[in-house]
Amino acid sequence: MKKVNEIKEIKENIPVYLFNIVEMLIIVILGCFMRIKVETMLNLIIVFIFVRQHNGKQMHYKSLIKCSISTTFLFVFFYLLTYVNNIIAILVAAIAAYSMTENADIKNCFLYSNEEGKKKYREMKKYINECKNMEVLEEFKKRLIIIESTYKDRFKAPYYKIYEMYFLNDATFKEIREELQMYDNHEITKALDLIFMIFNEYMIEINEFKNLIDEKELAKN
Repeated sequence: MKKVNEIKEIKENIPVYLFNIVEMLIIVILGCFMRIKVETMLNLIIVFIFVRQHNGKQMHYKSLIKCSISTTFLFVFFYLLTYVNNIIAILVAAIAAYSMTENADIKNCFLYSNEEGKKKYREMKKYINECKNMEVLEEFKKRLIIIESTYKDRFKAPYYKIYEMYFLNDATFKEIREELQMYDNHEITKALDLIFMIFNEYMIEINEFKNLIDEKELAKN
C-alpha cells in the first residue's frame, strides 16, 4: 500500500519535476548568455540548491510561473555580482536561498501571525473551542466528509483530516504537512480557506453566524 501511494505521489508531481528541469535549463542558458564561467555557474547553483534543501521546508509561490520568474531574476542578480566578486555572489546566493526556507520564518513575518487575535481563522477556532453544543460540530463534520467524498477526484486534499488536525488538535502547518504528506503550506492554506468558508455558510444557515463573529476585537482585523 505504501509503495502504491509513493508511485501515485510521483505521478502527481511529474509536472513539478518537469518544471524544475525547465527552470534549471533557463538558468544555465542565462549563465551562458551572460558569459559566466561554467565552474562559477555550477557553484552558484549547487550552493543555492544545497542551502534550500537543508534548512527546513522550501517556500514556494502558488504559481509556477511566478516561482520561475523570481528564480530567474535571482540568478540574473547572482550572475551580475560575479562581475564584481565570485565570493560575494556565492554568499548572496546562500543568504537568498536560506531566506526562502521555512527556517527563515518568512511566513511568520509576512503571511501569518503567531498572535491568536490576528490569526486568519481565529473566529472559527475560538467558536469551536468554546462550543458546548457538540451536535453543531458533529453536523459540520458530516457535511465536510460528504463534500470531500463527493469531490475527491477533483480536490485531492483530505479536508476533514486537515480540519481535525488544525482546528481540533491545534496541529501546526509542519505537523499537518508531514502527517498528510502534502507538498507545501499553500495546499494546506487552500484547504483551510475552503473549510473556513463552508463553516461560515453553515453558521449562517443555523443562525449562529452572529455568535461566530460577535467579538469585535476578533472580527475587525
